[in-house]
Amino acid sequence: MFKKTKSKIGRDLSLVFALVMGLLPFQALPTYAGSNGQQLIINVCGASSLTIQGFNASGKFVGVSFPSNSGACVAQKISGWWWKDSTHVTAYYPGGRQNTIFFSVPTRQASDWVSVNMPPPPPIGETYVARAKVWVDKAVKYNQSKTANPDGSSASNTTGYRTDCSGLVSLAWGLEAKGKGVPDTVALTNYARTLNSKDELLAGDAINNRKTGNDGHVVLFVRWVDKNTGKFIAYEENGYYGKTVQTTLTLESTKTGWNIKEQGLGPWYLERKK
Repeated sequence: MFKKTKSKIGRDLSLVFALVMGLLPFQALPTYAGSNGQQLIINVCGASSLTIQGFNASGKFVGVSFPSNSGACVAQKISGWWWKDSTHVTAYYPGGRQNTIFFSVPTRQASDWVSVNMPPPPPIGETYVARAKVWVDKAVKYNQSKTANPDGSSASNTTGYRTDCSGLVSLAWGLEAKGKGVPDTVALTNYARTLNSKDELLAGDAINNRKTGNDGHVVLFVRWVDKNTGKFIAYEENGYYGKTVQTTLTLESTKTGWNIKEQGLGPWYLERKK
């Protein structure tokens, strides 16, 4: 028996939104499901939008996107869309973060609704680290005159990110991809606030000496190896190594602020993206 769950106008609006989001080709609009599927309630906090992909009750693989409330925790009813079997939901959060969960929707149950709990968003700093790690894994070559895309492939001089230390941090922080025009070690401070203590450092923060030209350098803080001795893991696009690398460095306190023992060129400043 066909279960009519929304007015024709309501269905049309949902389809328009899905098409605008680019998730449904025009030729493959979903067939609204019958009684052998379930609607979803997505319990989510802080997401700006949600995407659901899976099989409707007619066995057709479809996808749809909906806005959410990034400032609240909501139990969002996705009415009028019926799902069964293998399904996944992706929640998109501010700062480029996202979570995806996979689950199976029962064909039939007492209720017409299945409740899905989204995990909390990953810390934003972990997103910064994950972006930089792509360049580390691909050992993107150091070159102040060239640029690369977030996936490490070559870019034009007006796109991507400059393949030097500040270019890497600009990529990690999700700053605008301006090619060679991304911020240098001096301009990065316009996008950051200064931390006062190493105890405040979190994944994705930067340690920057704010100098110009070849004297300038900045590294991305990843995690502590030994906080008591100041040893930490960093990602950096480093001319000495000629590529993007993971290094183990030592942060030490001095009369003028902070120093990275292995690199000098101080004083260094602890920075977090605003």
